[in-house]
Amino acid sequence: MPPRITALASAAMATLMAASFVLAAAPALAATSPWTWSHDAGVPSLAAGSQTDGSSVTSLRCRPRSGELEVIFWIASDPAARKDAHGYWVDAKTGRPAPWFVTARATSGAAVLDDPKGEVDDESLSHNFEVQLTVPTASPVAQAFARTGAVSFSLYGQSTNDPPAPMPLVARLMKVCSKR
Repeated sequence: MPPRITALASAAMATLMAASFVLAAAPALAATSPWTWSHDAGVPSLAAGSQTDGSSVTSLRCRPRSGELEVIFWIASDPAARKDAHGYWVDAKTGRPAPWFVTARATSGAAVLDDPKGEVDDESLSHNFEVQLTVPTASPVAQAFARTGAVSFSLYGQSTNDPPAPMPLVARLMKVCSKR
């Protein structure tokens, strides 16, 4: 074979080998992501972690076309809570039983939302607290999440620490949840 054809054939073979490696590795890379998609009872959900294996769970779900992401994450302790005389968790200031209202923080890259309204409820079986927030899909944080797959939520100095969600799953959730 002439040297030019040999060089082209070698380059083509190297490209094919690299592509086959990427394609072969893609399922393995996807399998390592903690993020999973579900669509139960008409509610699309993207979640990282699993309550069954004891890991922290961050869940983003919505009512289709609502324009809002409903976020659930867990914190280990709530300094604004105390147990009452009967052993029930109550808001330390008001004495109101769980759930009580909070304002948390959502971040994605440089985008910050300091006022997503939500509530905290105690989970007596795990002794953790479930935090539920609402984040508008039009907010800068949700838009940055749609571009990067990275998002974090925090309350009382405790934050989620999930890796970025796979972009195909993020795009799917944002498409279903957005008002457009």
